[in-house]
Amino acid sequence: MNKKLIALAVSSAIAAPMAMADDSGPKLYGRINLALEVNDSGDDTVTDLRDVVSRFGIRGSEDLGNGLAANYQYEFRVNADRGNLGSTGGGGATQRLSWVGLSGGFGEVKAGAIWGTHFNFVGTHLDPSYSLGYFGYSSYGGGDYRIESVVNYTGNFGPVSVGLDLQVDDSNAADDNLDRWVAGIKYNGPVTVAYVHDERKTTEAVGAVVTGVELPDGSIDIVDVSTVEGEGDNDISVDTLIFAYSGDGWNINAGVQQAEDDTGALDRTTYHVNAGFNASDNNRILLGYWNGEGDGDDNSEGDGVLLGVYHSLSSRTRLYFEGHTGEINEADRDVYLFGIRHDF
Repeated sequence: MNKKLIALAVSSAIAAPMAMADDSGPKLYGRINLALEVNDSGDDTVTDLRDVVSRFGIRGSEDLGNGLAANYQYEFRVNADRGNLGSTGGGGATQRLSWVGLSGGFGEVKAGAIWGTHFNFVGTHLDPSYSLGYFGYSSYGGGDYRIESVVNYTGNFGPVSVGLDLQVDDSNAADDNLDRWVAGIKYNGPVTVAYVHDERKTTEAVGAVVTGVELPDGSIDIVDVSTVEGEGDNDISVDTLIFAYSGDGWNINAGVQQAEDDTGALDRTTYHVNAGFNASDNNRILLGYWNGEGDGDDNSEGDGVLLGVYHSLSSRTRLYFEGHTGEINEADRDVYLFGIRHDF
């Protein structure tokens, strides 16, 4: 009997710190998302099996006591259709996120590559889709998803949240110090209201300015090339304002983006509206529309309609359809996805 009690005591003593470590230790998570994509450019139709931003990651935190915690996260892009790590095309083990930070009563401070304030405060409302919402929010409107080489602060003060990103990246030849800053404020009430100002410094290239940003899957969508002349720094700013309201099983979002740059080539205003609702316990519908018009030298225009239908097989597995039809600068942007997504 005594031997059993001793064995039980020893095993309990060993298991206790392991259990405590599990509470704050690293957690593995991920997503596999594949879709059959039909891309109609107007002149040609291409069908392909496409990876839709699959990823895996590790995240965790450590309780430092006195209300202070250390937090961290690594997240890597996976090409589930090709079976390799990296961005679209399989170019190496591209990281999506990699940051470490501290949180407490003051809020949270992070350093590294993160989901930026622009996306966290307004992008989640203007692009609630799995994939195709980027046409209006990012490719045309100038919104962003992730930001690297950044120090971020996020704080909550009652119903008000504030965020600040400070990017210092020596790979940007435009500036040796602060290359970009993003500030946001959000009111989380019956009606959510959020505003973000995004100021970016880039080097103005003589000859052309390319309108195109990184898509959620890591590739670049080039939607416009505008000829400019000049030299020196080119400051680009994007201001975004959104309103959102959620009811029982439904929500609606509306917003406006104003993008400007020193050359005038990228000046444009984009309007968004989208709504989602539960058609049944396992089915949800997303409807969206965006419209943009260039205010600058390129006089670019764009619009699009988004439809999403999502069927949950379980809390972690779902089938879906997403379709976007529209155009940017008279170029068709008609894409349709038939996919399956599993989160773990």
